[in-house]
Amino acid sequence: MTDAELSAQFRDFITCLNDQSWVILDAFVAEDLIHNGKPLGLAGYRQMFEQLHRELPNLHFDIELLIAEAPLLAARLKFDCGPPVSIPGLPESAVKVVLNENAFYKFRDGKICQIWSTVEAVQERQGDAAVPVPPRLPLMTTLGEDSFGSTDPKLMPPHFFYGAHQIVYATAIRADTTLQHCSVCPRHWYIDAHFRCADCGADILWSAEEQKVWFETYRFWIDSKPKHCRNCRSKRRDLITLRQEYDRLIGAARSGGTTEQKTKIVEIIDALEDQLGSIPDKLKETRDMFQKQIDKKNLQEP
Repeated sequence: MTDAELSAQFRDFITCLNDQSWVILDAFVAEDLIHNGKPLGLAGYRQMFEQLHRELPNLHFDIELLIAEAPLLAARLKFDCGPPVSIPGLPESAVKVVLNENAFYKFRDGKICQIWSTVEAVQERQGDAAVPVPPRLPLMTTLGEDSFGSTDPKLMPPHFFYGAHQIVYATAIRADTTLQHCSVCPRHWYIDAHFRCADCGADILWSAEEQKVWFETYRFWIDSKPKHCRNCRSKRRDLITLRQEYDRLIGAARSGGTTEQKTKIVEIIDALEDQLGSIPDKLKETRDMFQKQIDKKNLQEP
């Protein structure tokens, strides 16, 4: 499915929940659904929402934010629950319950096969006065059981370590999520993980301690992951430096530059070819042109 098709499918799924059209729920949810790291299945998911609608008869879902990148989809949902509970001292009609959920969905063959969900908050109001939140609300206990692995590192969303060939959960250390740079889903744990370098294929150990520095000291974006080993990162920095130096000198070297400038350009192109293995023909032509000019200059000198 394309991103647009995935978004349309999800909107139809929300309509299904609001209409309580349980007979067609299997068109949107896979039989083997995993919810917050635990097997729930289509039957369990249907039972959960049937119970929610019984206990919260005014329950209605509104999509506030939707981002699709097939096969994944992220959504922020607003749950307008109406007045599901009686609060002593207040008439039931004056009480309004609103919850916000942030969730990731994974689709397979057009159906939701995995959900990572957390309920962000509960608010009840009578006019402008805040009302205490009831100690146990069904929607919170059902959907907010584990907020993206907040209690167990093995329940963290897998996209945090996408591409890793080994994750060592025994090394997990608790994160300070208040220091992280994220929008919806924080990293509750840092865990030793092994990746392959995208350039040379060497093993990269991304330690829990290194992750803590990345996300709490440097405040890298929370979905960041290592792509290159230390040696390849060093080579890439060298290439960037060479290219910047080339760009700085080439204009002057072409416009009647000195022999020293042309010699430096030739050395830079040689280094680029040594690092990359092959270079564009235009660079080779520039090097040959400057080398001929240097040789001619040397011959003319007594």
